[in-house]
Amino acid sequence: MNRRVSRLITGWMAILGAVRLGAADLTRLSFQLDWHPNAQFAGLLLAQHRGWYRDAGIEVTFVPVDTEMKVVATVTSGGAWLGCSESGVLIAARAGGAPIRVLGTMLQGSPMGLLSLRAQGFNTLKKLRGHRIGIHPDGRKALELVLAHDGLKPSDFTIVEKEHDLTPLLNGDCDAVQGYSIDEAVALQARGTAIDFLPFHEHGYRAYSQVYFGAERFVKEHRDLVTRFLEVSNRGWRAAILDPGGSSRIVVEQFAPTLDRDYQRRSLEAVGRLAILETGIDGLGRMRPETWNQALANFSRWQVVTPALGDSWIDYTLIPPPPRGPPGKAP
Repeated sequence: MNRRVSRLITGWMAILGAVRLGAADLTRLSFQLDWHPNAQFAGLLLAQHRGWYRDAGIEVTFVPVDTEMKVVATVTSGGAWLGCSESGVLIAARAGGAPIRVLGTMLQGSPMGLLSLRAQGFNTLKKLRGHRIGIHPDGRKALELVLAHDGLKPSDFTIVEKEHDLTPLLNGDCDAVQGYSIDEAVALQARGTAIDFLPFHEHGYRAYSQVYFGAERFVKEHRDLVTRFLEVSNRGWRAAILDPGGSSRIVVEQFAPTLDRDYQRRSLEAVGRLAILETGIDGLGRMRPETWNQALANFSRWQVVTPALGDSWIDYTLIPPPPRGPPGKAP
């Protein structure tokens, strides 16, 4: 009996010691989002909720963006930080001297495009010729590239700057407006409004979205930690894409209780399509040099960067290769 008690006590002490050791060994990591927690970060939030980062030895804190939207500056000055942003933002930041390194991507294509009311019949860019297009202040260059890809010119349209607002479309002030497949398009469809959406990624605008990045020095010194974070994040994205209903419920209940669950489910479905756009579900997070080189060429043409910038600051090796065997299929 004494021997059995001794074994029990020894066993419980080992368990408690492991728990204490595990908590002590967790590496704290802050991750700067480029928006607020919602379905567009469902893979990360799901992995957090299920404890997968902790299982990998990481205590992650997801930080919502502040009103100044200084994502890159926050990451490069924050110590043990990673973050995400649009590829265009990161290209411009690197050209300006920011010591950043790109690690992988959540979305294989940009969610940006043009929204129009289906009743108007503007389901191609050429049908919009001669009509009014509302563009965000930072969206004109992307639109010009898309038009050129389809053999059109800005002078073929009346292009006006509009803020992130659907009112000009709904009141007839514009025949099409810039929007996002994971946001404004979802909002209109959720309210029963039939729309046409022209994705820029189908018209020559090659750019990654929600791109993982970190400060160069931090990534160099903590490569194993960064790799583990990316592996767990991809695991979370795979689970979220395969179960958008359950995953969006967790996003709302655990991270964003004021958001509408149906809207978040629809948004996650749209996010999922972009996450596996070029690679399939087994290639989550992976990047191609040709996509970055095309984006860099576009920004060079817009005189945002010089051709000498190159892509040496982009790491194509941190995302593990897909498993062997038949490729996974989209849900």
